[in-house]
Amino acid sequence: MLLLALGPSVLRAQSDDEASAAAPAPSSSRPFQLEAHGGLGWYGLGPVAGVRFGIPILKDGLARSLDDALYLNGGADLYYVARYCVRDGCQNYGLGVGFPIAAHWEIYLSSSLSVFAELGVNVYLTPSQLDGRPSAFGAAPWFLAAVGGTWRLSDTFSLVLRVGNPALTMGIQLEL
Repeated sequence: MLLLALGPSVLRAQSDDEASAAAPAPSSSRPFQLEAHGGLGWYGLGPVAGVRFGIPILKDGLARSLDDALYLNGGADLYYVARYCVRDGCQNYGLGVGFPIAAHWEIYLSSSLSVFAELGVNVYLTPSQLDGRPSAFGAAPWFLAAVGGTWRLSDTFSLVLRVGNPALTMGIQLEL
């Protein structure tokens, strides 16, 4: 009789355990990320090169049912982009620099593949600000939004592709 009374709760507990075993288990160990990348910037169309670092702030992520993590990313990017002059409407190229800061949400699809989304700001110093020439534009905080993917080739080395604002980049990432 006791077995019949406890039967449904034992079966429910067992099915809950099976359901949690089927869902991806969140990792309690998320490494510090260091990335070097290059690509093409959208503003003033020119090459971009930079570095990013990622600090894990929620190692078990935002969603219980996903194997995910939330990082705080920061870094510096160099842009060789078009400069627009104030007086004569000229356009020539110069070196600008950006300082991105973003929330980076990474979802792990498998042990070797993940996708991510980023939202943040990129404080940009124009070529004219760096060399002192007059320009039509001043320093600008850009809205930063990107999506991308990471392909892990080993425990410490990955390839990264990022598409968004302000650039399309490809790079290598070390997990430290």
